Amino acid sequence: MGGPWQEPLTQGFAALLKPAAFRGLLCAGPPRGRNVTFVAPRRWLTDWAEVDTEEAIDTLALAHLGAYGPAGPDEFARWFDLKPALAKKSFARLDKAGRIAQVDVESTTGSVPADLLDALTAKPATKAPTVVLLPAFDPYVVGSTRRLEQIGANGHKAAVSRPQGWISPTLVVDGWIRGVWEQVGDQRTLTPFARLSKVVRRQLGSDVVVA
Repeated sequence: MGGPWQEPLTQGFAALLKPAAFRGLLCAGPPRGRNVTFVAPRRWLTDWAEVDTEEAIDTLALAHLGAYGPAGPDEFARWFDLKPALAKKSFARLDKAGRIAQVDVESTTGSVPADLLDALTAKPATKAPTVVLLPAFDPYVVGSTRRLEQIGANGHKAAVSRPQGWISPTLVVDGWIRGVWEQVGDQRTLTPFARLSKVVRRQLGSDVVVA
């Protein structure tokens, strides 16, 4: 690309592309090898419809709470760079409509989608834990960087959220961060934050070495 756009883009994407993205004129497109692309949503999507602003914010808030809740309007506003007043009005609308519910987790109050409340409070169907090895920069961990201590990284936050914005690959057991791992060749080396149960170790597989 030449002309007046070339120099600003060589300094970073934010100055030109973020304003366009905020206005719904631009979104991330499919990568071309190692190169990123951007497209106009109206040209890329086969079905495009304008959505009311308040409805769009409410939909986004419910999706955020479904993934990262319990949370409050301040965290929602911070994550999406939204004006706090708009976030608070959205939570008020959703609360009035009965679409969110207030819960208390270890003396911390936040909101979750009301339609997920039964599933969140139900007893597990099986006693076997859910064990996953999440990759670096996994959205679950990235979206929880302010609450790492509360979701299992007690005393080990620096191992998960490292300098220069690096988010480590993590071991997550039933939603709780229980360690970090790294790939060396065909082998994965896990550094747990505490002693792991035999059940968890069995689910990790033979290609994972516990440090």
